[in-house]
Amino acid sequence: MLMIGIDIGTTNCKVCLFELPTFRLANHYRFATPVVLDAGFTRFDVEQIWSGIQFGIREVTRSVHPDSGGVHSISVASVGQSIVLIDSQGQAIGPAITWYDKITEQQAEIVREAVGTEKLYGITGIPSHSNHSLTKLLWISEHYPEETKAAHRWLCLSGYIVYRLTGEMRTEFSLASRTLAYDIVNKRWSEDILRILNFDAAIFPEVVESGVAVGFLLPGLANELGLGTNTLVAIAGHDHIVGSYCTDLQQQNEILNSTGTTEGLLITMKEPRMDSRFLEQYLSNGIFVNPRLYTLYGSMPTAGYAVEWFRRLFTKDEDEWTGLMAGLEGEYKECPQALFNRLSAFVPHLRGSGPPNRRLHAKAMFYGLTEETTKSDILYAILSGLCFELKDLFQTFEDRIGQPYTVMKVIGPATRNPLWLQLKADILNCEVHAFQIEESVAKGAAVLAAVKQKLFDGIASIPLYHQDEVYTPNAEMTEHYKDYYLKNYFPMKQFKRQLE
Repeated sequence: MLMIGIDIGTTNCKVCLFELPTFRLANHYRFATPVVLDAGFTRFDVEQIWSGIQFGIREVTRSVHPDSGGVHSISVASVGQSIVLIDSQGQAIGPAITWYDKITEQQAEIVREAVGTEKLYGITGIPSHSNHSLTKLLWISEHYPEETKAAHRWLCLSGYIVYRLTGEMRTEFSLASRTLAYDIVNKRWSEDILRILNFDAAIFPEVVESGVAVGFLLPGLANELGLGTNTLVAIAGHDHIVGSYCTDLQQQNEILNSTGTTEGLLITMKEPRMDSRFLEQYLSNGIFVNPRLYTLYGSMPTAGYAVEWFRRLFTKDEDEWTGLMAGLEGEYKECPQALFNRLSAFVPHLRGSGPPNRRLHAKAMFYGLTEETTKSDILYAILSGLCFELKDLFQTFEDRIGQPYTVMKVIGPATRNPLWLQLKADILNCEVHAFQIEESVAKGAAVLAAVKQKLFDGIASIPLYHQDEVYTPNAEMTEHYKDYYLKNYFPMKQFKRQLE
């Protein structure tokens, strides 16, 4: 038997075929997520995403053996917040603004003023920000009034793909809790928020549990894709949350570090934390893919994106990049003190800053460059700067929850970068467990569907991951980084804020 997990990410979309019961990755297809600059803002090209996913499904199932049992189900995860409006004829209308576009900043302020900051956080568990779905809906209402009038439903990106696969319009708990309109305690769309902002509750989709089938593949489409009409389809949820499912994250001393274009920290809890102490730090509550649990989440707008930015500016090809990274890694293993002595400070606010001091228009900054600074030194500064920025968020979690996190579980592209992982361990002073999960989000989507659709007794019976290595802090380097943070990095951030 086979399962398909789909991951619609900020940078890439992945269609992955997994074999049951091992969940071995049997085949995969990826393509760059199509984004269009349109009239001063960026939008996801949802039709191109849909075309790419159809092609990907055909590609990964092309060589499926007749005795395999066929594809049991398709489960779709995606970025949060971005929305697609659907008219009464089932057609996508209006722009699907990218989650990270700042064009809806004014609408975020409108929500804050209309609802009230404390009331909004007390209902949704998240502070108002231009990232969230409700601000996009307000902006579209103002700039595309005819399309808004024609709207029958809005859907998240994964909900839209599931709609194209099944004809059913739904969203899922972890995605609903990123909209700024969902009552996460009572698990329903907030009547107060919708009334205050004059939205018709009818356009808000039904919310379903992650991995639970919402329908079967449409018969005509099943024939086109070469799949059976009995193929089930599910929404897996918000990509960072779905990826965390495969690490068996515990509630005691463990914290998840989900890496990719952005980077986030996440813990699971039995109850949300919605008082002012968490609001002040811009920490976001949400509903986990197991809806009996809640999440507390904070993200950095720039993580892997900063590394790609460096590659684009400073390396000419893959060989140069590989050699540069390998050389830096070897130097740090051999003599970390020597490399540390050349450290420059980099504040990675290429796309603004995240919690605990969230500012849309924050700028990046280097300090400490000299005429002797090399490409390697700049790359080292970027990786270290990302870890210092993560340290701010990490300490915020420890301070607000009131406990240390001694284990950080890492998923995503950073697990393939040993130097970055060791720097996380040294700078954050915790054990870093690298989870080598092939396509962690897509696999999480497939596993969720398999568990929720009763193919397994529970998650404990599934070989979820292969943990390759544990990175432990180098006590001497931890002290050096602590001193550098206090004397250089933190003061530079304070100075930078004065300039901005």
